[in-house]
Amino acid sequence: MEATNTTVVAMPADQKVTVDVEYAESCGETSEAPSLPSAASHWSKLAQVTPRPSSCCVFMMVLSIVTLVAGLTYYTVFGQSLKKWTDRFFASEKRLGEAAEKGEISLVEYDLGQWVFFVLLAVIFFINLFIIVPGLIVLLRRRFRSTTQKLAVARSLEAKPKIDAIVPCYLPNECEIIEETISHILNHVESPGELKLWVVYNTPKDMPELEARLQALASRVDLPHGRELVVVRADSSRSKAENINLLLPQLTGEYTVIYDADHHPDPESLMLMVEKIIRSNVACIQGSTYIRDLNSGIMARIVDAEFFVTHFVYFPTMKALTRNAVFCGSNGLWQTKVLQGKDFDPAMQTEDIDLAVRMLLDKHSIDFCPESRSGELAPGSLRALYKQRMRWAIGWDEVSIKLWPKMLRSDAEGTRKTAVAYILWSRWFMQVVGLIAGVLTPILSLIQRFDPDLCHCGLATQSLQTCMFYFFLTLVVGGTLEAIFQTHHRGLQSWMQVPFVTLFMVAGCVYIVLQTLLVVVSLFKISTGRVGGWVVTARNTQKSLTQTQKAADEETGAPHDNIEETSV
Repeated sequence: MEATNTTVVAMPADQKVTVDVEYAESCGETSEAPSLPSAASHWSKLAQVTPRPSSCCVFMMVLSIVTLVAGLTYYTVFGQSLKKWTDRFFASEKRLGEAAEKGEISLVEYDLGQWVFFVLLAVIFFINLFIIVPGLIVLLRRRFRSTTQKLAVARSLEAKPKIDAIVPCYLPNECEIIEETISHILNHVESPGELKLWVVYNTPKDMPELEARLQALASRVDLPHGRELVVVRADSSRSKAENINLLLPQLTGEYTVIYDADHHPDPESLMLMVEKIIRSNVACIQGSTYIRDLNSGIMARIVDAEFFVTHFVYFPTMKALTRNAVFCGSNGLWQTKVLQGKDFDPAMQTEDIDLAVRMLLDKHSIDFCPESRSGELAPGSLRALYKQRMRWAIGWDEVSIKLWPKMLRSDAEGTRKTAVAYILWSRWFMQVVGLIAGVLTPILSLIQRFDPDLCHCGLATQSLQTCMFYFFLTLVVGGTLEAIFQTHHRGLQSWMQVPFVTLFMVAGCVYIVLQTLLVVVSLFKISTGRVGGWVVTARNTQKSLTQTQKAADEETGAPHDNIEETSV
């Protein structure tokens, strides 16, 4: 299939013409001759290039924070009396006090190792600066945006776009949860127009009872909200990629959303993605993910905090830096015509990242919508978590190595290539940056406090360390505040998430070390040909909330959703 650069906007042609005519009449244009530019049109053009008030406020707030950090750094490190200002960069903090009393300055003779460390710190300082500032802008801008208004826009669309929802499934692993997922999507996920749910599964062995129930459910004509369910068995498939590829030619909706079999999207999540994909006119909108079975153990809480930081802090910051995002495999909404222009590669460990990068190089754009949430189940054990993360690491590295020639040959503009390079290859560089900034620097700073003779540096090095310490505190405070601002999502569970988010941010050095080990093992397996096949992540099997609610309803005689009568 050939990729197309044509974008699809859910607006009839006659409606667009009407808007253009009304705009021309309101501006005093006639068919006879164009009118001269007026003062009003001049101010209108000026308003288009003038930053919005919210952007000005955000800029001033970020500038104030940076100024505060600079001031704190100066008075913490440079608040000493020295003869010459240049001596500050090479003065020894440990002898600064007594040297100043005697009118002397103790200078440090930097050797090669100290110069290398100083240069590395300077580079990492500027890298952190270019990450922290966009991150703060993203977090602050979010305070000026209303989800309620976006939902109102999506619900008031005159042209109601038809949506195809795909749920790929591997039955032996997900046989206990697939019916619950079908019920949730059909009953609870709001859609701006018609919603057609496709469940495509592969299985190495027949499961006659479950398969019969699924087909019986698909044959019903009284599904909730008049929706349609199609169940397809992919006999020759061995992966999620092949399952989806089987359906792509059959899709007829304007947009296609993909969910994993354990995902339970929030009721308004699809509406938010539809509103943003129409407003932004991009190929794909990627939502966020959280862990919905938090009571399964402490590991679920930690992974949930990691997902929050990733989707609400890191990914939006990456979008602000690169002007593009990535598709993460689930809870992503695509323009159907664009999605049909590519196949998922079943040979890749992360077929979603591979597809996303190929789309970016073909000049399609992807954006994030973290407010569009979907809950998934936590991995069933630490072993399952390790296998999942190893597959992700191998997948990212496979894509980075495989698509390097394609990026060089691509006719995409330089900024887009830079964005792809940042998304893929910066992972390796950022691991080094993270180890130095998040592990080595704190250790050396700690050593200086206890025994300065073991690590003797001038104030130039110490000032960079101090600045990065404040950057770290800013990141921790920013992530914690964002978690507090998002407590409306799950109430008490979200409040319980806040300390885990703070703990995850504070213990970032441990996370960096683990991620570095995964990258090293991943590259070793790829180089030695020991990647292996695609492995489905084992999930916790639990009694679902809907099943629990149904049992309670049966005891009290209360009615429940129609679909549950045949799916259980």
